[in-house]
Amino acid sequence: MKLFGKKKKIQIKKKLPAEGRDVIKVNPARGFYHVYPFYLDKEKDKDVVAAGFYPNETLALIEICLSEYCRKSLDGEALDMIEEIFCKAEEKGMDIILRICYDLEGKAASKEPANIGTVTGHMDDLAPLLNAHDRHILVIQGVFVGNWGEMHGSRYSTDASITRLYRHLRNIISERIVIGFRKPYFRRLCEGENIALFNDAIMASESDLGTYAEGTRSVELDYQNDEMGTFFNGGEVLCPDSSIDAEVVVDTLYKMHTCYLNSAYDARVLEMWKRMDAPSLSARLSKSLPGEIALSYRQSLFELIDSLLGYRLIVSGFEKDGKDIVLIITNIGFGNMVQDTVLELAVGDRKYDKFVKKGTFYSNRMRSFIFDIEDLAEGTYKVRLSLKREWDSRPLIFANKGADETGVDIGQIIVG
Repeated sequence: MKLFGKKKKIQIKKKLPAEGRDVIKVNPARGFYHVYPFYLDKEKDKDVVAAGFYPNETLALIEICLSEYCRKSLDGEALDMIEEIFCKAEEKGMDIILRICYDLEGKAASKEPANIGTVTGHMDDLAPLLNAHDRHILVIQGVFVGNWGEMHGSRYSTDASITRLYRHLRNIISERIVIGFRKPYFRRLCEGENIALFNDAIMASESDLGTYAEGTRSVELDYQNDEMGTFFNGGEVLCPDSSIDAEVVVDTLYKMHTCYLNSAYDARVLEMWKRMDAPSLSARLSKSLPGEIALSYRQSLFELIDSLLGYRLIVSGFEKDGKDIVLIITNIGFGNMVQDTVLELAVGDRKYDKFVKKGTFYSNRMRSFIFDIEDLAEGTYKVRLSLKREWDSRPLIFANKGADETGVDIGQIIVG
């Protein structure tokens, strides 16, 4: 005789906290950063080393200037100094934005090697070291050439040279390390599948000081909106020729999927942002957020931008679908969480994991996750959701009120 057990009834009592107003500065791979220039000269570098890394930041743009080596290979002392720099950043929990160049004064033409083979040789010298630290290097900005490493003002800024340098570097470094270009044009030229962007003249002029060809700004912003969803993008803002409009600023940073910005440059723009009121996001986000999440930004434009750089994740839905629980996470940030993550649902003492692939928390989008909880026994369970970066288990804090490194409480599940 076949016995049938009692069919379990599952109910939920959701208690989703509204979005908080705090900037979540401890979340990695996003936010404002400082620049740390190194010349591989102990006397020149001593002040930067002594100052250390800024607190309350998770990113460091480390500039390695190779001007002392423009006529020779990198020796053991230089490589040891670079490794020490990497290790110090890693000890402080910093993710590295790396720029390797020959010039930090806008004089690349006179400071770069006379032969492009020396540049590729330096890439060869550095590749083993870069690969050894590939988990911590989010992106390498540029291909070693140009004024300030920005891929302009150099004899190697031609299409042929950029293509050659990119392909050489791409072939010898870990696939985990993303290479970033200054111009979207170069990205299309090299047709790479793993190319980010950076822009050190955001909103400085109609062309962002040559980042875009004249008359193509709207087209290039649309390109970034469509193509940069799973890549890092960011840089520096410069004081524009015309007045700043808060709505235009926010729209631009959304279209660029901006993950990070220089925290010190251009100070004139940053101070203007601090004096400007933040625009409302209700119209932009009304389709991607449910009604119970109330956006009430009454703050400066700077505070809003600080909150939205990179990803800003809100647990915005908690529903039952038969034997399954459906959770919805909305990203209202400018950019995306572009690294692999693990989402964990804790129902009482039971834990359910879901591995979330790179680039799935798209900006201004919702994403649903389904968990099968049929194995739960009768009882009442508190429900908590948490998220962490996959490779180092670093917590990613949700933007809901009350959320912390351990997650956020979202209600109860009652099985009876």
